[in-house]
Amino acid sequence: MTNFAEIMERYGRRHPRAALRLCAFMGIPADGTDAGFQEVGRAIPFLRLDIDIDLRLP
Repeated sequence: MTNFAEIMERYGRRHPRAALRLCAFMGIPADGTDAGFQEVGRAIPFLRLDIDIDLRLP
């Protein structure tokens, strides 16, 4: 199972301004700390998309 809190925390460390803007856009308060981004990660409904590398046509 993916831990979205950790994913958001890492994203916030790598892209702090973008992460704060994302939170503001979604209306979720964030203070810019690791713990704050973890809380956001628990609140945001994440969707994971994977690609199928076998792109052959039928």
